[in-house]
Amino acid sequence: MPGIFSKNFFIYEELEVLVKTRVSQHIIFDEFIDSLKSLGVFVKYVSSVAQADSQAVSKTSGQCEPCLKLYVSTHEAFVSLSVSEHDSNWNGSFPLTAEIQSLWTRCCVRNGIDEKYFSPNMYVFIYNLGAHLLNRLIRACEKELINRLSIKIFEGYIPPKYVFVGSVPGVYVLYSTKREVDLIKKHGALLHLREVVFDVLKTNDLHDCFRHELVEINFFDVETYQGSLYGLSRED
Repeated sequence: MPGIFSKNFFIYEELEVLVKTRVSQHIIFDEFIDSLKSLGVFVKYVSSVAQADSQAVSKTSGQCEPCLKLYVSTHEAFVSLSVSEHDSNWNGSFPLTAEIQSLWTRCCVRNGIDEKYFSPNMYVFIYNLGAHLLNRLIRACEKELINRLSIKIFEGYIPPKYVFVGSVPGVYVLYSTKREVDLIKKHGALLHLREVVFDVLKTNDLHDCFRHELVEINFFDVETYQGSLYGLSRED
């Protein structure tokens, strides 16, 4: 269960490092991960971001504070903690936040870790590892998804105008007109297109993170789409 002292505040850059890490950078992480089990919190990865590398400003201190990031092992384990995926415990509302802060601080003191990695106002972020690895997988598969959905899949198939990937995690398939979407639906092709998307993801899944029920696949047309195409493209 690797742990690292990270300079990456944002999780996507950090995951690139974590998934390639086989051994914790310091014994403190193995010790800390074991101690979390006593609280019923089971994590696969832990990272600690020093105050100087943090971008999380505390309302209490008015300055950036150290961050401790816990990547929960499975989707089921994450759901059991009742932490919002959109909030990731930014507001510290998770009931065990104080206990986790205390555990980490004691581990740091015991192992002689610099104080820049812990403080009374430090943040404890809790992430659904499976969802973030899946998001990473979808982003890595974007070009292949575009290519597979752009070729003739069956007789009468209409290729989409745009294919975007998003942070839900999900795939957004946009057609030029409402008529094209209606024709796709009429031919019962939506299920077939979903299978193509799922096949691409399953084929490229190296971390056993693919779960079809966690992937949103949305079909829209440019004519009636209420959202921002620029916003979708920025999610890529």
